[in-house]
Amino acid sequence: MLLEFRFENFRSFKTSAALSLLPVNSYKEREENVHRVDIPGTGTSGVLTATAIYGGNASGKTNLLRAVHFSRSLVLGIEHPAHLARPQRFVGSEGPTRFGYTFYTGGTRFEYDFSIDEEGVLNEELRVRPKAERLVFRRERAADGSYEVKQGSKYAGIKARLRGYADGGLVLGLLASYGIAPCAEAIDWFAKGLVVANREQPTPDAAIIEKLATLDRERFERVIRAISAADLGIVGVQLDVDDMSEAEKAAQRESADKLAAVLEALTGQRPNGVETPDKKATVQFRHVIDGHGVGFGFDEESLGTMTMLDLAIDFIDAIDSGRTLFVDEVERSLHPVLLESLVGLFSDPALNDKGAQLVFTTHDLSFLRNGRLRRDQIWFVEKDPQTGASETYPLSSFSPRKDESLVNRYLYGAYGAVPYIDGMA
Repeated sequence: MLLEFRFENFRSFKTSAALSLLPVNSYKEREENVHRVDIPGTGTSGVLTATAIYGGNASGKTNLLRAVHFSRSLVLGIEHPAHLARPQRFVGSEGPTRFGYTFYTGGTRFEYDFSIDEEGVLNEELRVRPKAERLVFRRERAADGSYEVKQGSKYAGIKARLRGYADGGLVLGLLASYGIAPCAEAIDWFAKGLVVANREQPTPDAAIIEKLATLDRERFERVIRAISAADLGIVGVQLDVDDMSEAEKAAQRESADKLAAVLEALTGQRPNGVETPDKKATVQFRHVIDGHGVGFGFDEESLGTMTMLDLAIDFIDAIDSGRTLFVDEVERSLHPVLLESLVGLFSDPALNDKGAQLVFTTHDLSFLRNGRLRRDQIWFVEKDPQTGASETYPLSSFSPRKDESLVNRYLYGAYGAVPYIDGMA
């Protein structure tokens, strides 16, 4: 579970910014929106299950999610800080870019912070708090480019493992591979417990089918029920498995040969064989038109329906696995009824018993007026028109009353981050 995300000097964010998913203790509404768990050192009795982020166009909302995606890619070794195609820092800034996460997994609270520049990692630190906080490791770059390492008293062997290691990438994953338990738990959370759904490009049909294939029958039926809640005229769904044509089988074999060649290049040994399926799966939705049932395949469904299916799968998967899911502009191509239904899944204690979390950016004002979210579940992103720098802040910083008309005060500019162009408000 994510407790807090911190970052600085990334894209439109110049100074320190943060997003907290800890509840305000004095707020008593919507208790079901808080997953109850005792986390050391937080001063609260749980974590929020959903957070909505509002702001005008080009305010920096998407950059906040990009910060999560980019920093996660650095942690997992997908990106290397010294080999980036383009700088990610605020334009004109020469300082380092910083990221920090506080999260809870396996009964332990983790604090992980690191900073980078164009030469690589400047510093990296992991602290854990099962009861009292303690250092696991700290790695800092010296003036001569070498790295100094400090290890916690309970984690002998880290300095020896990293002696002479001069690579400018993060070492959390490396230490995990050496069996340092807190590092392994942390890297596992980044790999499996934190997901950023990419909505900048439509998800290919094949990828949606692949997602469906990972869902068991019960989860698949939940997806369909969620879609049906929007009353889109979908009355059923059929999953067909068909024989492949000879051309499709040949394409599969060619892909398998390419995969075998890649494995041989990586390992120096060619695999005995790569299994290929001889069946293909297709999904067909059933609609009622003029009283008759009509089937439509993926290529005939609207973008909205496809987006709904894709998001519904992501939402259900996050809840079943207890992940923290970030989604940008969640209402894009989504029916408002379905959006409300999907977000509501995270507030169902019986369904969301693993503490899954949803963080989404949106322009949909219904969450400010329908009481579905608590006052501490609403955040804003605003950009300074003079400096071009973005900032984050919570609704709770305005101390709103429980019965306050949030949507009216937002539209009148009381909270800033108003989604209108100058002269249009």
